[in-house]
Amino acid sequence: MAAIFPAGGANLTSLVQIPLATGFPATVGIWVKTTAATFWPVVFISNAAGDNFYLASGNTAAQQWGIQAASNSGANASNVFIGTVVPNAWTFLLGRWISITNRRIAVLNPGGTISAAQDTNTITVPPAALTNNQLGGNFGAGDFSGTIGEVWSTNTDVWPGGGAIDASFLIQLARMGPFSIPSVAENVQYYQPFRRYDASLSDQTENYNQNGARLQWINTGVFIGGDDPPLAPGYPRPSDTRRIADI
Repeated sequence: MAAIFPAGGANLTSLVQIPLATGFPATVGIWVKTTAATFWPVVFISNAAGDNFYLASGNTAAQQWGIQAASNSGANASNVFIGTVVPNAWTFLLGRWISITNRRIAVLNPGGTISAAQDTNTITVPPAALTNNQLGGNFGAGDFSGTIGEVWSTNTDVWPGGGAIDASFLIQLARMGPFSIPSVAENVQYYQPFRRYDASLSDQTENYNQNGARLQWINTGVFIGGDDPPLAPGYPRPSDTRRIADI
């Protein structure tokens, strides 16, 4: 399932009881389909001080996908953009905020090719305690217009060593999701498949938050169901991977 974010100010914000990221490292995976190659935020995770991690579509120079980290009320920021935004086509983004000198983005493009980039500029004050999670929100660049499918985050780097991710690993994360890889599944902080669009989104079984804190989603637009991203048959959900511990 997926949610259509119509133009004109629709976004979905959560203020959680625990940080989605306590700083570096962190990873976000998301399926996204934009209506135009325009500079829009897709995922924006921040705190009250203005520190943030974000993934975005487009920029002022070229219509590409990008990753940023910013700290010190946004005064210390660095980003990198890669690939080409293809409107109205499903694209998988994997953002990895690994360290103060290592951020990586990998993109599974609509045609199956992969684009990747690394940002090695130093973020002198690492962002910390990022508790605000906004999808399709406005941070001065305009409101996202398009469709968002499966989105999830971990408080780890999903690829050991901080290097470029293996193509087959990226494709599995995209097509089969985070719960298909045990080392990723055990560190999932939140997971949102957009099977519900009401105020109790976080209370549904398929909306998973490992730390047990309600996501408290605030819906500022009117969402309708969209077409599914191109997931593989047998795509595991959180309930497929939960086990009752022996006592």
